[in-house]
Amino acid sequence: MGRRRRAGGRGPERRGFTGGGRGRRRGGPPADPGRCSGLPWTVLAPNGFLQNFLGLVPALRPGTLALPAADAAVSYVDARDVAEVAAAVLATDGHEGAVHEVTGPESLTHHEIARQLGGALGRDVTYRAGTPEQARAALLGSGVPEWQADGLVELYGLYATGAASAVTDTVPRLLGRPARSLATFLTDHTALLPSGPDTAQENR
Repeated sequence: MGRRRRAGGRGPERRGFTGGGRGRRRGGPPADPGRCSGLPWTVLAPNGFLQNFLGLVPALRPGTLALPAADAAVSYVDARDVAEVAAAVLATDGHEGAVHEVTGPESLTHHEIARQLGGALGRDVTYRAGTPEQARAALLGSGVPEWQADGLVELYGLYATGAASAVTDTVPRLLGRPARSLATFLTDHTALLPSGPDTAQENR
């Protein structure tokens, strides 16, 4: 959805759009009504959000991150960076007609992500590339809602093609600082991550 805003009270109204994941675009940027509105427009095309891993924490209890993403790497981005990029676009000039692809600072395989998640949780977590059916069953079995499980399976199937591995300079170029890494994200959200060995596994 888009909103008409005046940036700092200067210049014409700018219509800003936040698009879907950049990996979903094939053959060009996503179609937006702003292109046909006659108004200036800007598209933000963020990659997958690091915040999604917080919702997957319950699925990590067996010590496995099971997703149908093959061995492809993904340059996940912190949603806070996307929000700050949006604010910068609205507050400054020179973005009309631009498509800003917003990614994190690094492209990580899910093996690497699993190791970092395990370190933050205080237990071993390994990545297992499964089929879409296996991943969906594992997500549902861990309590992830059906709508979320279906969306994640579709998204990670796209990631498996390598379509979301590129790293862009959008965050450092527009914000003047590096994008937040997975390590920084996990440190910032320590309070939301249960640490230590899984007691359910220990009691088996």
